[in-house]
Amino acid sequence: MKKIILLIACMAGTGYTFAQSVRPEVIATTGDYYTSTNNSMSWTLGECITETYSTKDNTLTQGFQQSSYTITAVTQLAFDVISVKAFPNPTTDYINVSVETTDGSQMNYSVELFDLQGKQLMNENTKVKFMQLDMSQFANGTYFMKVTDQGKNMLQNFKILKN
Repeated sequence: MKKIILLIACMAGTGYTFAQSVRPEVIATTGDYYTSTNNSMSWTLGECITETYSTKDNTLTQGFQQSSYTITAVTQLAFDVISVKAFPNPTTDYINVSVETTDGSQMNYSVELFDLQGKQLMNENTKVKFMQLDMSQFANGTYFMKVTDQGKNMLQNFKILKN
């Protein structure tokens, strides 16, 4: 009797698993679709599964398709009258920092550099429009640079890649 009940329960459970369906839909944070005369390309950001199918003539990769997606500015500027730039990124030796106002006036600001553990590696206070930070003393890796005004209001955060 127990075997019959177990068999019925297994068959009922199997029916429920086949009731689900897979749809070609994804909820993603961003994506786009491009076409040309010979090819088309679509991409989405946020898919967690990848799979690749290959034939003699074609390759199809489903899922997360970007080979390199780098975000360097972590936040947007809070003030429209200030322009903050950090370049070149990625870098090997130096990071150039440019802080300019739309009216051309000078402002006091500080540049702080942090490693991935949050340890502060550098803190420079200045009012020049252009400064250069020496990165050659640090190991290759990812760093975060925070630019704040004199009142410690954040102007911009950057993700710096050192090669």
